[in-house]
Amino acid sequence: MEVDGVFINLQGEKNKKGELKLGMSYQGWEKRHPMSDEYDLTHKDYYGGVFNSEDFWKETTARIYENYRFNEGSISVLCGDGAEWITTNRLCAQNKS
Repeated sequence: MEVDGVFINLQGEKNKKGELKLGMSYQGWEKRHPMSDEYDLTHKDYYGGVFNSEDFWKETTARIYENYRFNEGSISVLCGDGAEWITTNRLCAQNKS
């Protein structure tokens, strides 16, 4: 999964900005065709909205568990730019142990 945020101006709110939190999950990579040096992501799903951090992770986690099957041998990777809302989420903290 890859996540990031983009700050945007909120309409109707004087001098207010919000963070559009975006995420994309995927299962892996596959070659575009057998002789290709280029790859496409497989089983992609997108998440996003102007949420606080906790609500973003609640919604995103629910969708991930609807779309993917995890077992004891599953490996998941979270990529982000190191922003606090990414590195301190409960999903990430649970998988660090």
